[in-house]
Formats: sequence, structure tokens, C-alpha cells
Amino acid sequence: MRRGQVTRAVVVAIVLQLLGNGAGLLIAYVTGGEYSPVVVALTITGVSVVIGLATALLPSSPPPPPPPYSPYPHPRRPAGGVSRMSVAAAVAVILLLCGVGGAAAAWGIQEGFQAVRGLVDPAAEEGTPRLAKPVTGKSGPLSITVEAVEVTSRVTKVSLRLENGGAKSMTVPVYGNAQFVLAGGQTLRADGQDMIDVPPDVPVEREIVFDGTPAPAARTATLTFSHVLDQTFAVDSITVRNIRLTAP
Repeated sequence: MRRGQVTRAVVVAIVLQLLGNGAGLLIAYVTGGEYSPVVVALTITGVSVVIGLATALLPSSPPPPPPPYSPYPHPRRPAGGVSRMSVAAAVAVILLLCGVGGAAAAWGIQEGFQAVRGLVDPAAEEGTPRLAKPVTGKSGPLSITVEAVEVTSRVTKVSLRLENGGAKSMTVPVYGNAQFVLAGGQTLRADGQDMIDVPPDVPVEREIVFDGTPAPAARTATLTFSHVLDQTFAVDSITVRNIRLTAP
């Protein structure tokens, strides 16, 4: 097998890697979904290796016909032999460059994308789960359960389940109203201006993003909503206490 065929196979595989990762990143950005570094890297790398091997093993174009016979040929230096390698060596080179190298490149590109995406939209960054177990706070007919706490490099995301056992709808303001207070006094404030409407007997699930992250030594927290808009005036505020956090 000629070295030129192997080079062509590697170039084709690299182009496929770039196109595949570019398309995947674009789809993830437009849809807001996650772009798995492992699954996508393996898929793109596998396709690149297969097509690269097929490209390398395709027969090259036939050599050009010899020039017409000349009765007075000019002496020429003997041409060097065509550089070749065995099929096994060619396959090994393609697997190494397109497989191992391609997977590493795809993983690096995707990790870089996630880092940039986290800078642009902190809530989109994947974080570390820190909640030891769900905990519920109640005030009158309103109850709030903290179901998850996820900490990224810049923000803390708290997943809630709100239930209203009363007869009238309630509204829980978030911006300027929600606080995530860590043991020791560290206070994280909500980033956003949402209002959570909680109708009677209809559970509502919502994620709230707080600016900042807990101190490494923090192991307990309290979630407080200073005001609740209740038509019956049965609930004025609500607090979820003893939120236990695991070690980072």
C-alpha cells in the first residue's frame, strides 16, 4: 500500500472529525441540549476510522500509459521505488492517528465547548451533585421540597418541587426574594426574575440558579423565600431548613 493512500485516509478522517464535531456543537448550541464527549467522540471516531480505512484500501488510479517509443531515448537516472508499507502497518497507522488521536481531539474540543458555554451561560454548565437527601419545608398549605443541589464552577442550581394544598393559587417570587444561606452566614442570591405560580393540587417543579458556590467546608444550608403572594393570606413566607450537603 502506498504511503500516499495512507496520508489521504488520514486527511479524510481529520476532515470527518472536524465536520462531525462542528455539526454536533452547532446542534447542541441551537437546541440547548448536552453534547456528550464520550458517546459523540466514539461515534465520530468509529466512522472516521472505517471511512479512512476504506479510502486507504481503494485501488489507486492506474498508471499513465508509457510514452511513444523513441528511437533515440535519452539516458535517465533510474527512478526511485515507490514508497510502500504493508496493509497491517497502514491499518495500525490509521487506527492510531484517526482512532486514538481522533478520540482525544474530539473529547478536547467538546470539553472546550462546555467550558466556553459555561462562561456564556453559567446555568448550562454541568455541575457536581451536592444534596445528601431531599428535604421539605412547609408553611400553611404550601410545601417546598429541595430535590437536588448541583454546584458548578460559578453557580449553585437548586431543583424544587412546590405543592399547594390550599384552595387558591399562590405565587412565589424568586428575584430579590430567594436566598440560599450556608452555615457560617454565606448567602447566595437568586439569579433571575421568575415568578413561580403554584396552583392548587398541581405540583410544580422548578430549578433556581443562585450566584456563587458554597464554601468547601459548608455542609448545611437553608433556603428562604421572604415573601409569598397568597390570596388567602395564609402564607407570608416559607423556609426549608437543614439542607445537608455532601463534600465537594
